[in-house]
Amino acid sequence: MQQVAGGIFLNKKMKSALGWVAWIIGVIVVSLLLNMFVFSVADVHQISMQPTLVENDRVIVDKISARLFGPERFDVVVVQFPNTEPNKPFIKRVIGMPGDTVKIVDDVLYINDEVVEQPFIIDTASQHTEDYTYPGVIPEGQYLVMGDNRDSSLDGRKLGLLTQDQIIGIGRCVIWPLDDIQWL
Repeated sequence: MQQVAGGIFLNKKMKSALGWVAWIIGVIVVSLLLNMFVFSVADVHQISMQPTLVENDRVIVDKISARLFGPERFDVVVVQFPNTEPNKPFIKRVIGMPGDTVKIVDDVLYINDEVVEQPFIIDTASQHTEDYTYPGVIPEGQYLVMGDNRDSSLDGRKLGLLTQDQIIGIGRCVIWPLDDIQWL
């Protein structure tokens, strides 16, 4: 037995158990900090990103890049729109960047008056996306996001632009289900 402060004696088993408890608490604290600031896992509960993401997919979300550098065009992002249910984030794709003009006419996306290919969206032959034009130039520090399944997506066309601090993170890869692991 070994005496410690306050006259308490610890045997080897107690020291070992306390060491394990301290190690487990440390792992939990580090995990929580990583989840809060570095990366997290997002569950897909919507059909708005089909075919890229389907219900019950799980996505690794990079929070550091979103905070430090912001998203790039066509990144898949996890966002929190203002005036929506708190702690109920959306997963969308960045379409419009600061300084862009964006419109959709007859299912064709125009960014800065140039046609932009969208290989990630659902086949538009079976649907017709409502025409959309953002009124003016997207302001500095703001982004327009949309779902890949445009006809079934509540997104920036209705909910408005997002600031960088409303972008929780950038989706990097699908990790579940195992037969659908892919980089985004």
